[in-house]
Amino acid sequence: MAGQVGLGRALRAGAPALVAVGACLVCYVAGWRGTDWAAQIYRAGQVAHFGVIDWDPGWYGGTYPLNYSLVYPIAAAYLGLWPLAALSAAAAATCFDRLVTAALGERPAGSWYFAVATVIEIAIGQLPTLTGEALALGSVLFFARLRLPSGRRRTSRPNAVPGGAGAVALTGGLGLGVLASLTTPVVGSFLALALFAMAVTSARRSVRQAAWEIAAALVFMVSTAALPVLFPGAGYFPFPYGDLVAVLAISAIIASPVLSTPPVLRLGAVLYGVTSVALFLVPTQMGDNDVRLAAYIGMPLVICYLPRLALSRSSLSRRDRSAVPATAMVVVAVLVAWDFGPMAEALGGATDGRSSVATFYQPLIDELTVLSKGMPVRVEVPPGAHHWESAYLAPKFSLARGWERQLDMAYDNLFYKSGPLSADVYRSWLLADGVSYVALARAPLDYAATSEAALLRSGTVPGLRPVWHGAGWQLWEVVGSAGLATGPARVAGLSPRGVVVRFSTAGTSVVRVRWSPYWDLSGPGRHSACLTRAPGGWTELRTALPGDVRLQLSVWGADHGNCQAFLGLRGDVASGDNG
Repeated sequence: MAGQVGLGRALRAGAPALVAVGACLVCYVAGWRGTDWAAQIYRAGQVAHFGVIDWDPGWYGGTYPLNYSLVYPIAAAYLGLWPLAALSAAAAATCFDRLVTAALGERPAGSWYFAVATVIEIAIGQLPTLTGEALALGSVLFFARLRLPSGRRRTSRPNAVPGGAGAVALTGGLGLGVLASLTTPVVGSFLALALFAMAVTSARRSVRQAAWEIAAALVFMVSTAALPVLFPGAGYFPFPYGDLVAVLAISAIIASPVLSTPPVLRLGAVLYGVTSVALFLVPTQMGDNDVRLAAYIGMPLVICYLPRLALSRSSLSRRDRSAVPATAMVVVAVLVAWDFGPMAEALGGATDGRSSVATFYQPLIDELTVLSKGMPVRVEVPPGAHHWESAYLAPKFSLARGWERQLDMAYDNLFYKSGPLSADVYRSWLLADGVSYVALARAPLDYAATSEAALLRSGTVPGLRPVWHGAGWQLWEVVGSAGLATGPARVAGLSPRGVVVRFSTAGTSVVRVRWSPYWDLSGPGRHSACLTRAPGGWTELRTALPGDVRLQLSVWGADHGNCQAFLGLRGDVASGDNG
């Protein structure tokens, strides 16, 4: 009997987690995979193959994966994407449920809504956000249990460091918070905001506790900013006006007296609303990612506190009192529709058909391997609707474009301009990016690929020679392209482990990989070579001797060589053919 009671309690306690796992299972069975799934598949696969990597040549001439996430690709590589999604959804639902149930004294409807709504992140592929969310909510749960004395009374032995249960709560909160910040900077920034709001509202009760929470917020800010500052990315992410309106509406509802929310939520909502306006006005890489706090935490909180409408019935007529619930339900229905709206594009992932699986790309990979004779080449693929080429083709060949919208807008803005795409402008872009082949899939396309696809089908681009077509693909060679390296050089090796440039003679080459201050010369040719930034953001490599020069990333003590001394001593050689 006692065992049955214990099992019943465990099931009741774990019910939201079971609902969240069920939502994950629905996604898996239905095949719902939105645009972000391609990035998670690719990054987890790269880590599984190469280990933790700080530079990756698969997209845009080279990117820094660490400014996106450190923790998530490692966890996904070893646990698997779907098991990690289910585990993250269950953990997030459990932590949210415990927080709001403790605050309200009973399990609110918002707990169930939160558990069901994890399907949105899973379907879209915002899996690092979901994993970071679980860690961040766990961190907040620990800090909510941190209860320190006020510190205002004088004692003979003042103790600024919490002990016992307080030490466990502080350690757990800090540990999970740092992991959340390193899982995704988006969640890390939200967590820092939450801890700051907790500190301000804790100050009246315990100055000591507020000090620890302020310190934690600073730690999370540093953890959040560290990798994006060390490994910065280009471009910005758009922030649509409609999303800002929804964010401000949710913030206003939580912050207003309409719902009897606690002071920490009211302050947090105000801070979040002000921050959102700033991010809308000033273009940043954060951009529309800011709405995730409103969508995944704010909406469940609104539903949690909705039954506690704090309205003075004495000041309202009977008609007004009856109209309030109806109005509230309409507002909530609109916001719920907005919340689940982004999931619509994920439902189309299953309709991509064969272009959403790796086998669709294998014939193209085989043909490119033959044409390139196994040497590294850059390929331009007009992005598909869900960017599956970024997951399945990039591990084999460097793509001129890729998955990140911020980088695509920064490096490839010709595809975002109004009006038709010029054939001459397009060819100039192909040559500048060192593209050797262009492949067009017969598959649904991204909005930033439609004009390019129309231009390719028109056959008006000069210097594009058809070389192959297969089931679902058409392939052109870019005649006259210098490829990945100009001058007396070619790229002989290209992987996250580095770039090998092979010089037939001494000279100078523009290598079509993005310049990084962390490039380090290695290999036998390093003492006779030097590096500088080339026009267009590429990398210029000079060598006084033929042979191989290897480039690797080194965050500390990168050696670029001395190009000034090189020019002075070998000016006759260095001024040779630039291609």
